[in-house]
Amino acid sequence: MKKRYLILLALLALTLTCLLSGCGKGEQDLEGMYVATFEINGGKLNLGTSDVTTKINFAYEPGALVMDPTVRIGSGETSSLGYAISRAGYNFTGWYTGPECLPEQKWDFATGTINAEKLTLYAGWEKQIVYTYTVCYTDGANTVALGSYNVKPGATFDDYRKYATLRDDYTPIGYFADAACQTPWDATTVHPGGEQDTDISVFVDYIPGEWLIVDSYTKLKSAIGKGNIYLTANIDCEGKELTFGDWKYVLEGNGFAIDNFTVNKYGTSRTPVATIFKSLKAGAEVRNVSFTNVTFNYKDVSDATTSGGTITVTRKMAALAGEGADCKVTNVTVSGKLITNYEGELPRLNEVFYDETGTNTITSFSAAIVVEKQS
Repeated sequence: MKKRYLILLALLALTLTCLLSGCGKGEQDLEGMYVATFEINGGKLNLGTSDVTTKINFAYEPGALVMDPTVRIGSGETSSLGYAISRAGYNFTGWYTGPECLPEQKWDFATGTINAEKLTLYAGWEKQIVYTYTVCYTDGANTVALGSYNVKPGATFDDYRKYATLRDDYTPIGYFADAACQTPWDATTVHPGGEQDTDISVFVDYIPGEWLIVDSYTKLKSAIGKGNIYLTANIDCEGKELTFGDWKYVLEGNGFAIDNFTVNKYGTSRTPVATIFKSLKAGAEVRNVSFTNVTFNYKDVSDATTSGGTITVTRKMAALAGEGADCKVTNVTVSGKLITNYEGELPRLNEVFYDETGTNTITSFSAAIVVEKQS
């Protein structure tokens, strides 16, 4: 070990001062030494301050063990070698005595000594096999890739980079195994790996525009008032409270139902409201949705007499909205019950609106709300 250590010091002194390829040092400095040449073979060897892309030479005493320049010797300030070697798209496999880098040509640094004036070793490279998932969509006859990421064999698909959201002016509504978006992607599917680069395409289905995709009560509550809502499932509200307030967006139900929710009286004391929407504003749309098992709770507020006279209460009770102005309602049903102590008439209870102004388009609307009197 001592002899090897002393040889190493001499080697490093020569290497760092003159033995990089092309340094121009005279041959007298190598007298009696043997030279090992490491051919980088398409990659690069990083020396810290520069990269070697062709070859690097080291001098040894005859019969000395050859040392791997990619393996660090020692530690701290006395450490040496350990140069990083790399080649894009390849894994480094070791050093070989022939440029073919065959398994039987691999150099054994534990036993290999330099016994000739010149020794050439070649860096071996193995092409990396790449496994990927690619998120894409079809645009006519073309497949458009949104992004890919590398995985290991057996990995499931997860669009954690949100590639599906990169298509402008469209909202993703699901992942599919086929370009026609007929077969939903099975979340248990794993990447098969293999002996060659293998990419698995996952297709995204879209709807035009910007939408909030909703398939649960929690998501529905969170989405209200933030933009257009697109239902992808029936929503069971489990009897919890739900109101949409002043609505100025599009609610696309896709034929699904928002079921089993409660609407408690809201609005001002002069205009109490018992409707699902407080109002539908200009441009608002509600379409292709059923509101089922709705419970409207309304405790009456009587007319009040003040020093200024009598304040008349306007009770806005209707199936869908207290007010509608220049909006659209298409293929909507409402069913449920109104629990109230109010004794008066409710002429608009099963109508779309209590009040409406402007031009409203109502197509295929029906309501069936029964009244349950409560003292």
